[in-house]
This record gives sequence, C-alpha cells and structure tokens, in this order.
Amino acid sequence: MKQIQIFNAIPALRKLAAAEGLPGRQLFDLVRLTHEAEREAEILRAASSKVYAECGIKDGKTYRVTPGKEKELVERLTEIGEAEAEGIREITLDYRESMNLSANDIAALEGIVRLTCRDEEAKEEK
Repeated sequence: MKQIQIFNAIPALRKLAAAEGLPGRQLFDLVRLTHEAEREAEILRAASSKVYAECGIKDGKTYRVTPGKEKELVERLTEIGEAEAEGIREITLDYRESMNLSANDIAALEGIVRLTCRDEEAKEEK
C-alpha cells in the first residue's frame, strides 16, 4: 500500500471510528488500523517537510520553492508518496448506515478497509 493512499484514507477512517454499532473485534481492528495509518502519515509529513526544507526557502511557517527546484521538489514528493508503507493490513467491517460514508470516502478506503453489506432481511429470516 502506498503512503499517499494511507494519508488520503485517514479522514474516512476517522468517520468509521465515529460510527455506532460496530462489533468489538471490528472496532479493535479499526482503532489499530487508524493508529498505524496515522503513524505512516506522520512519516510522510516528516519526509515531505525535509524535502520542502531542501528545495525551498523558509517564509514564516511555510516554504517558498527555490527557483529552478520545482521539478526536483515534485519528483521527490511523488517518490515519497509512492513509497510502500509497512504494516498496514486490510481489515473487513460490516457496513452500517451510521458510518455516513460518501463515495469518495469509500474510494479512499479501497485496499485498506473491505466493507461487507449484510442484507437486513436475510438476518430476520434466520
């Protein structure tokens, strides 16, 4: 799984964590995954900050890209984002309406969280 994928999935992971009604084991897996994703995001942020410092000039709390270093900056940031993350394993969760996920959230979770939909009518028949 790529670093940038994990970084982009964090808001959707937080939405999942706020949902009600997840079984204990699934909630445990989700919390663990969220912590791992946030750790990977911090690694990405630190590496990106280092690249900005090397390719830019500090301007207050931000950096201005040094003229002529734009291409290098983009290449290095792309390389960091495309790097494989360690320790992130896909989990499976039962989809619930309380998850309140958008299509963009679901797309961001692809490869990180597998959502299964259980038909409520099938549960009632059993």
